[in-house]
Amino acid sequence: DPPFIASITAKTTLKSTPSLPIQINITDIDSSLNCAMLTGTSSNQGIVANSGITFTGSYPACQLVVTPVNNQVGTLQITVQISDGSAT
Repeated sequence: DPPFIASITAKTTLKSTPSLPIQINITDIDSSLNCAMLTGTSSNQGIVANSGITFTGSYPACQLVVTPVNNQVGTLQITVQISDGSAT
């Protein structure tokens, strides 16, 4: 079975300021997971580069921090994925 990420609600942050840690709950009934298995992709690299999406914490309660590009503002979507090595 593929791993599961609980729904993440819309968030905001101030210009040039990293977000507060955003809680992400992950589960998988047949695999051991860790927060390093998470990846994030920004829909607008000019506002938040993929390198500005970081994950910390310990399974099952991981945290996402989003750091925008300096002096940039706007709306975007961040896609969060996890793979257990056999399913995403």
